Amino acid sequence: MRTNEMVSRKTLGRQAARLLAMLYERGRVVFRVSDVVDITSLKGTSARSFVRKLVKRGVAARLQPGL
Repeated sequence: MRTNEMVSRKTLGRQAARLLAMLYERGRVVFRVSDVVDITSLKGTSARSFVRKLVKRGVAARLQPGL
């Protein structure tokens, strides 16, 4: 594999991978921060920060505040 191809690849961390797997198992395409709290056991600000990072990385998209 060439170096340029390796640089453009993105991976999920353990927590993000678990979140997405659990949302998939539950049939959830749209989720709320409360779902993130339930699945990851993160609390308030930490859960919102986690979701913000997922949105920034392009893993999730914000539909409206709270979704």
